[in-house]
Amino acid sequence: MRLSLSIILCWCLSGDLWADDFFSDIDTADVEPAGDSVSKPFGLSGWWQQKAAYSLEDQQRDFSRQQAGWSRLESSLQLQGDYRFSPETNVVLSGRLTHDWSPELHNADNDWFYQMSDSEVRDREWDWRLRDSFLQSKLGSVWIKGGYQTLAWGQLDSIQISDVLSTRDQRWPGQSELEDVRLPVPALKAEFSQADNRLILVGIVAAGSDRMSAAYADFDRMVELRQTGSAIDIDESKGFEWAFQYQRQLENADTRISAAQIYDNTPYPDRIDYALVNGYPVISSVHFKQDRFSMLSVDGSAVSGKWLWKGETGVQTGRKLAADLSAGAQEWLEKDRWLGGIGLERNIKDFTVTAEVNATHIFDYQEELVARQWEYGGMLRLRWNGYHDQLELQSSALWTNGDNGWILRQEGHWNYSNNWTFGLSLISYLAESKRQAFYAYRNSDVVMFDMRFHFP
Repeated sequence: MRLSLSIILCWCLSGDLWADDFFSDIDTADVEPAGDSVSKPFGLSGWWQQKAAYSLEDQQRDFSRQQAGWSRLESSLQLQGDYRFSPETNVVLSGRLTHDWSPELHNADNDWFYQMSDSEVRDREWDWRLRDSFLQSKLGSVWIKGGYQTLAWGQLDSIQISDVLSTRDQRWPGQSELEDVRLPVPALKAEFSQADNRLILVGIVAAGSDRMSAAYADFDRMVELRQTGSAIDIDESKGFEWAFQYQRQLENADTRISAAQIYDNTPYPDRIDYALVNGYPVISSVHFKQDRFSMLSVDGSAVSGKWLWKGETGVQTGRKLAADLSAGAQEWLEKDRWLGGIGLERNIKDFTVTAEVNATHIFDYQEELVARQWEYGGMLRLRWNGYHDQLELQSSALWTNGDNGWILRQEGHWNYSNNWTFGLSLISYLAESKRQAFYAYRNSDVVMFDMRFHFP
């Protein structure tokens, strides 16, 4: 398998494709401090988790992993402390320590684990990262929250419209829980509430960019560019970003209007330098940067009988989109886009069915763009809960917007007790055309086991 370099440059850092993990729901809304907890001002909680993943197929020659086999043996410990000064003021500190034992267990005498690149080894070594850590307090009728915090906006799982504030961990698309995909960013947030209305103002500083796969890992987006020996330079954003959201709660519905001016969390190739080799120009270096764009969106949800309806629509202006460099384009093009989608959810006894469809449209379309003027995507998820909610079985299918391939996930979770949870998942990546972004990663199917212990 070989992808042309122009397609790699166009797709390797396409933000929409890897926008979310679409296979898990989590409520990330803020919880106001409860007054009855002041008698116990300090709380400590956390979990320990072990993951083991087995890659089912031989990988292509561009990647570190060449053969099927064990690809992850990851241990994680997360701790969170909460100190409450008063019913209206508290501080939260949390962090996660992660270590993958795979590099250490691989040696010349066994074939359990593959030989990883130096970049992969560094990425999987002991890794300490700050999670949600902030100080929040109520000043009059305003909640103020400052520090590292996860910002999750929007209604849809299958497309990223207004949910563009938090950076993301995109090293294992489709393999992570949603709580692990969004990363906290340094932000100051103010919430004004009155009756059924709420206004949220957010300022973000030095958020950086998404966390990408290490060099030559299974989901390295720049793997073919690396094969050319080209130097890669990424200039992360250090600028100020802002956003606001107005929420209105109705009798059976919720509506939101959101706006933001932010940096794209996924850098794009801003400059390509060439050198002459035997009289022919070859790429010597590629410089990536984050570009600033604006977003305006409307989303909402409503209950009608046994159905939950949700929808989202918006425009993103001034965003850089991939151009086909092999067709003569000199750089990515700045365009405005409309994005929209609708979803529904229905509970039928122990089953929950969730479906979404979405679409995007590029204004002032040019043929040099890799994306089509109209592109579509969607998601279908079937979930069953049984045995007093101790067992959950789920089957999900994501059709990525723009026909870039499919992610299929079959999984089961057993809540053995209040402390212990066990899970088993099969994640598959489908793509048949070299034009599809998942074509390079089509041999990354994996079976994954996870075990988590919660405390206290």
